[in-house]
Amino acid sequence: EGPVTKRSSLSLATNVSDKNHYTFTFPPEALTALRESNIRIVSIGNNHILDFGTEGLRETRTFLDEYDIDYFGDPNDSERAVLLKEVSSKKIGLVSYNQFVAQDIDHLLESIENLAMDTNLVIVYAHWGDEYAKEPTKTQISLGQSFIGAGADLVIGSHPHVIQGKEKYKGKTIYYSLGNLIFDQYFNKDVRCGAIITATLPSDGDQYTIEEKFVYLEKDGSTTVKDCALAVPTLP
Repeated sequence: EGPVTKRSSLSLATNVSDKNHYTFTFPPEALTALRESNIRIVSIGNNHILDFGTEGLRETRTFLDEYDIDYFGDPNDSERAVLLKEVSSKKIGLVSYNQFVAQDIDHLLESIENLAMDTNLVIVYAHWGDEYAKEPTKTQISLGQSFIGAGADLVIGSHPHVIQGKEKYKGKTIYYSLGNLIFDQYFNKDVRCGAIITATLPSDGDQYTIEEKFVYLEKDGSTTVKDCALAVPTLP
């Protein structure tokens, strides 16, 4: 959630009230961990990607290319807001919605519609909502349902730092927020417990199945698999 640059950190050793406390950058070496964890695609559509301006974004793209990691959600290039990827003979469409940059929703819905006509699965990654709110906003729900209506098969949300609810809409699933995965927040159990979704697409069909697992942020900085929740709650 932020740019990958060779810049010095501005937030290191700052206090919460300091100006640059939430100005993020990550060293290129961090991408080695992604490669070693078999992460080959990332979304850069978030509220910190421009913390070091357009030059920081340019460095991020350069380093991701060097490490052979695909990306989507570029806030400065609408064509790179989406990614079409073929995996094991299946065509997967990945789409970014970023609440924190100007984005033409009609164009985004059109992109989803176009991908749906030529793919086996369309996933929308949405960076949205209110931090620490355990329920999605009405805007999140309206947009999530619009994404499904346009042809998305699965919607995955982030940004609130806590797990929010899920819902089935027209036979498809919307996860409004999975919470934290790796982060330095430990002030309550809600920010320390995150969800991981495994969506499996069978070789002989387009109907995916979902498995939920949960992780816990330990105070030594590690993330461990732990049953800190029974399930992502279903919206009433």
